[in-house]
This record gives sequence, C-alpha cells and structure tokens, in this order.
Amino acid sequence: MKTREGYQVIDFRNKPIRILREGGANGTWICLYDLCKVLKRPMMMETREAQNLCSSTSKIIFKKNDKPLYAIRPRDVSKLVFLLKNESKSMEKLCEELETWAGSFSDNGIDLFIIDQKKPVVFTFMDKFPVTFKIGNGKIFVNATEMAKAFGKSPAVWIRFKSTSELRHSLIIGEKSNSFEGQVITLRGINGATWMEESLVQRFAEWLSSDFAQWCSSKILELKVEQCSSVDQKKEITDKDTHSALVSGYSIPQTMDEALRLTVTLFEEIKELKEEAAKNKPKVEFYENFIENRDYFKSSMIAEELQISTRMLHGFLLQEKICIRKNQQLVVHENHAALQCVVPYYWKNKRGKTNTYNKEVRWTPAGREYILELWRAKHSDTQVKE
Repeated sequence: MKTREGYQVIDFRNKPIRILREGGANGTWICLYDLCKVLKRPMMMETREAQNLCSSTSKIIFKKNDKPLYAIRPRDVSKLVFLLKNESKSMEKLCEELETWAGSFSDNGIDLFIIDQKKPVVFTFMDKFPVTFKIGNGKIFVNATEMAKAFGKSPAVWIRFKSTSELRHSLIIGEKSNSFEGQVITLRGINGATWMEESLVQRFAEWLSSDFAQWCSSKILELKVEQCSSVDQKKEITDKDTHSALVSGYSIPQTMDEALRLTVTLFEEIKELKEEAAKNKPKVEFYENFIENRDYFKSSMIAEELQISTRMLHGFLLQEKICIRKNQQLVVHENHAALQCVVPYYWKNKRGKTNTYNKEVRWTPAGREYILELWRAKHSDTQVKE
C-alpha cells in the first residue's frame, strides 16, 4: 500500500485502486475509474453507466491527467457489480471478491447498528427457515437476508423499488423511524447480511408472502411482550432511571399494570398489521404473477411500471446507448446483449405436434432491473418533486 497526495493506493489482484480515508462523518471513498478497470469495464465510465448505478458518486481528489475522477462509497460497490455477476463464473467470483474487499472498509451506516448485549433470538419459519431477530438502537432488527432466502429472493431488489424509498421517507416524516440510514444496515464479509428495522420488516415480509408477514408480526410482538414480562424480574437490580429506556418506541413499563396496558396496545397494533396484510394480499399476489414469476419482459411492461410511454422509454434507451437503431429497428447494443433473451413462440397442429412459429427478443429480469434503476437514477429529482 502506498500513500500519495492525501490518498492511498491499494493493490487488488495486482491492480491499483485509489482510496481516500477522510475519517469521521466523511468516511471512505474509492476511485470509480480504478474499480471499472479492475472489472475490465472501462467503457462503463465513458457511457456513464457506472456513475448512474452508484448513488454516492462524487468528484473528489482522484485525477487522471489533471482531470477529476469520480469516487464512490464502499457500499455502492455491490450496485456496480450487480449485473456483471451474471456474465460468467469467473466474473461472479471477481465481483464477490471485490464486494468483500470493499466491505472491509468501515462505513458510517454500520456504526448506527449497535447491537445490545442481549443474545440474538432465532425463530424458525415452517420448521425449516431460521430467521434472526436482534435488538439494536432501542429497535428490533430482523435479518432480511434470511427472510428473503426462504423465498429465493434478495432484499436488495425490494430496497431499490421507488415505492420502498417513498415508504422509508414517510416513516421518517411520521416519526416512526429516526433516520433513513438506520432503517437498513448491510454488514459485509463472511457472515455479512442485510438487517431491517422493524418499521420496514412488515412491508418487506408482505412482498415475500402474506402468511410470512403475519408470522413476522407475531414474532415481533412476542419479543415486545417478553421485554415487558422481564421488567418485574429486573426491577430489584435495575436503577430507577431505566424508565427512560425505549424499546420499539415505547417506554419500558415499571409496574405490572403498565406492562399489561402495553401488552393490550401491542396486540391492537398487531391486529391492525394483520388486517393491512390481508388487505394487501391481492396486490402481492398480482405483483408475484406479473413481475416476480416472469422470465422475460416487453418494453411496454417496463414502461408501464415506470408510468411512461413505450416511445419515451425507447428514446431513453437510445440516449443512454443501451439500444441503437439498425435497419430502422431498435436493437440492443452489443455491450448490453446480456440484458435480453430470445423467446420462442409455439403452436400446436391438429395432430398435437408443437412447432416454433416465431421468436422475439425480450428483456431478462436482470435487464428490467437495470433499466428501472438507471431510469430512476437519471430522474431522481423528478421523483422527489412528485
């Protein structure tokens, strides 16, 4: 490792990567240009794909021929490599190594996740899927990685939805959450995982399964009631000032009457959550059938999801050089060929024999995610105003 002009140069697979450790609230910055070179994708800088994928992108101390270069936070490395992982086994291994390496740098969000001394509690869903619950910052956190694993999904997909971002901001406005950064904490490394604050857990669980959402709600309630039940046992050895401590937004009760009143309040809260889960069940099922269970997507479907016209979406894809015009047709650029797949269409003759009568090019699930994320990154200001 070398130090130059205030930043450090670290070798990763014998390639230099510049990092800047500012310390305190400023944290760590990694040179985006160097990351793209390690990934053998310098073109991502020229087309601005890399900058659009990483929300923390900023020009700081790094330069090339006196030209300022972009830098990103360690947490954005996972966004940078998200699509590249699907290219090949060797690329997947490289991306995972790069994510682990970036995760070794301290990030401010992790400092928010201070787990209490109490041991984590593991509940098992359907007797085969363990889900870990912890107390941190006076809130209950749930291992979202384990939650999603039971359904073969990833929390990262749900977190990137526009509706999720709107929900997270509404929780802060409604004072149900203290900070945006503290709602979702991602810990990297061998035992890394994504943890969600209880204010988000219910909605995330509904996206996975309505039955699972009710199960999560009951377990959170169980933990809250357990906190109340343990009050009398601890009272003799606990200082009187502990009444100011908070668990999930409620003051810890000091008497049995207070504990019973809180229990009634929590049961009413869980009843409301169950009613909301039942109300949203048709929406969840529709989304699963329309989006999650599909292997390919038309441009019109992606445009509808973005609430724009197909023509506007095609113009955007041309502008971002994801697609080009060829023989008066819109085709994907060769650099983005992995975002599409060929879908055959079949018909049966009178004898019952199946034949292929046509083939169409459609967007893959990864291609859909890429387009949605790129559009939202380019139109973030518009979304905030709306």
